[in-house]
Amino acid sequence: METNVLRPKDAIVANIIESYLLAEAHKLVELNSIPNGRVDASLVLDGELERLSGLTGRFEALPPGVFYPLSTTIGKFRSRKYLRCVGIKFYPHVLSLPAFDYVSLSEPFSFDEIFKPSCNKQLIRNLRRAPDHSEVIRILDAYFIEQLFTNFSPDNWILDVTRAIESESSAQLKIVKVAEGMGMHIKTLERRFQKTIGLSPKSFSAIIRLQQAMKNIQKNRTTISHGDLMDALEHGYYDQSHFIKSCMQITGLTPKRVLMGLPRNVTDIFQISFSKK
Repeated sequence: METNVLRPKDAIVANIIESYLLAEAHKLVELNSIPNGRVDASLVLDGELERLSGLTGRFEALPPGVFYPLSTTIGKFRSRKYLRCVGIKFYPHVLSLPAFDYVSLSEPFSFDEIFKPSCNKQLIRNLRRAPDHSEVIRILDAYFIEQLFTNFSPDNWILDVTRAIESESSAQLKIVKVAEGMGMHIKTLERRFQKTIGLSPKSFSAIIRLQQAMKNIQKNRTTISHGDLMDALEHGYYDQSHFIKSCMQITGLTPKRVLMGLPRNVTDIFQISFSKK
């Protein structure tokens, strides 16, 4: 699978979107996604993407544009043929925008549930015709400005909470400290966070710490070694055993198994296999 990571150019969009991931697979491919502390979305430009449903236990075709709420479980995907798509990694506080007030966060939901279907179809047509990466960024930035901010304004409390958690690399982070800094009772913060984000602050913090460690290990790496795994200690793990245990709890796999399958500069999607067909 070929991947390119792009960053939003618009300052407002960059406040809610971390990156755009252009992905292209020329063969049948199976993918796993691990929790990354981000709200993900995908736009399929060509081909079809399927996801293993937790409700039915079967792979089911996804809409061309779909959001994936935060989770603490691994996600399984596959394409049955040539696939070209755009992955979008939102910061979790995007869920505090009024556009998401009436959607369920337990399962993926279509762009058509919150944005105008005609606009979504035009977005995909425009992306298909984009001549280069700069135009892809311009099209996506303009779309999300129009869809998320024309008639809505964000509730900044969740932004303050997630930024406080993400800026604290130590495993000793106490959510009560975040609540006190906001003048909010700890139980109130936990209840509002769970309702908005779909995870407890503690679970979110554990995922963020793992992702920060993964990014640090991936930086300029060519192979995975014992020394690479020890780099995780910079992110507040007590020792290597603690890091491995945390990774196993979140992903179900050892850090080495996850890291060996990650495309370069991508810390949350790894390839399982290519079909020989």
